[in-house]
Amino acid sequence: MAQEQSSFRQIEKEFADAVQSFKIPSLQLSYVENLKAIPSEAAVENQLSFFKAINKRLSQVKTDKLDSTEFVSFKLMQYETKLNLERLDLEQEWVKNKPDSITTNGLYHLNNGRQWYVYFLKKWTASDVTPDEIYKLGLAEIERVNKQIEAIRLQTGYTEDQFYKHLNDSSFFENNEPAIANLFEQAKKTVQDNLSRIFNVHSIPDLKIVR
Repeated sequence: MAQEQSSFRQIEKEFADAVQSFKIPSLQLSYVENLKAIPSEAAVENQLSFFKAINKRLSQVKTDKLDSTEFVSFKLMQYETKLNLERLDLEQEWVKNKPDSITTNGLYHLNNGRQWYVYFLKKWTASDVTPDEIYKLGLAEIERVNKQIEAIRLQTGYTEDQFYKHLNDSSFFENNEPAIANLFEQAKKTVQDNLSRIFNVHSIPDLKIVR
């Protein structure tokens, strides 16, 4: 048991040391910036070799011998290894067939654009989710919200036409320009103050209200 724990802790240490040494760029909001950050072919191959080897070693770990903390660490390494292998397969193809320029018209226009989209989606959501599942979730949320809106309408006693006419009444609109500008600045400050807690972004152009 002690030997198995020692072996697992060695895997943990090697995993942490290797990931730190690779200096894998943080995911950016722009897919263009993410693609620009892909390292050289040699660096990609080096990472690929490591994650394939660590994936094999993780498959040989006897999880029933791990304590609860070690098991969580095991699942995390397993997930990160799988995701990194997916990334590296895409990066390997990218560096071998790197375009002269990266289109800003969307991932759809890139070779392997769909595969990149799937990878970025998993990376952003930190879950093994597919675009179709996200789409279905969106439809389900629309249906849920529409039901809530309908329940509110029924409580008011309005017909559908009366209800939406009421929602578009001028009394619901803010016409005071300084007040609107102040609300905008408050919202912008909240976003800017908290942006670095979620995204590794440091150079977003300032936003202003203009006519």
